[in-house]
Amino acid sequence: MAELIMSAAQIAADPGRWLSVTNCDTEGSRSAMGDRANVVVLDDKDGQMIYFYAHWGGESVCADVKAGLRECGPDQPHYGNRWDDSGRVASAIFRRMAGDDPHTPYAQIALYRRDNEYPIVVVDSRTQTVGLAHEGKEPECYRSWSFADFIELPLPDDGWPEGERSGDD
Repeated sequence: MAELIMSAAQIAADPGRWLSVTNCDTEGSRSAMGDRANVVVLDDKDGQMIYFYAHWGGESVCADVKAGLRECGPDQPHYGNRWDDSGRVASAIFRRMAGDDPHTPYAQIALYRRDNEYPIVVVDSRTQTVGLAHEGKEPECYRSWSFADFIELPLPDDGWPEGERSGDD
């Protein structure tokens, strides 16, 4: 969690960089303005929820979660085998969601669910699971995978696990 606190300090120092949506990249893969999605990371101590909100590019949040989990999973050079540390997991996922351009962040941090058009992706380091929840029902998931299974899960062209884009169970 210390890493999230440090990130909060960085956000406070430059809020425009991290907490605003300044324009829309119509050439990149995150071009669907208004394609909103939320990822929830549960704190490993008490299960408090922190939300990462994608204002556009909701189709890519599952791929961002997979990439973040790979980054801090077993045998990785930077965070190797830190899946039990919600701060490390959250930081890795948020960096993927935020994108590479520091002037145009693709994600925001919130303590509540923002606008949404997809199932809520729930990441729990305590159980090392990724799940999908109906909006307003998080953190209770109707479908879940272990971290190891989720990072190997094929994502079809719509960017979501087969049959899960709509959240119908």
